[in-house]
Amino acid sequence: MRNLVLFCLLLISFYSSAQLSDRTEAQRFWDSNVQAIIKMDVGQILKQTKFPLPCTGPSLKLTEAQFKSAIGTYFTDEIRKTLETNTIDFIDAFAFGDDQYEKYMLTFPSPSNDNEAVVFIFSRINDNWFLTGINKYSE
Repeated sequence: MRNLVLFCLLLISFYSSAQLSDRTEAQRFWDSNVQAIIKMDVGQILKQTKFPLPCTGPSLKLTEAQFKSAIGTYFTDEIRKTLETNTIDFIDAFAFGDDQYEKYMLTFPSPSNDNEAVVFIFSRINDNWFLTGINKYSE
């Protein structure tokens, strides 16, 4: 678990541009995207997802139908409860290289395996936030 946490911290610091430099934008993201996840509003989550959705590495890309049929395995009750008890301070903000648009990342260590985590990546595209990737890390 320690190595996984260190890896995630390195990833965040490598891509970090500013930790929630715009708290108003972060709140807008939280009120729209995160609240849809908490409420398990599948229709809204699907509208806020870019397809095909890269999942667990670049080789697997989910279609909308595939993601919809498995959405509960990604946004589990435990993940939704964690989000429900948190605020925008749970968000990690970063940008890749020369890209000037922000990305937000939500990271959840696995409750059943200390060496695993799930990371949800959201990107701001045309002033709207979209889920653009799901990665599962394990040692």
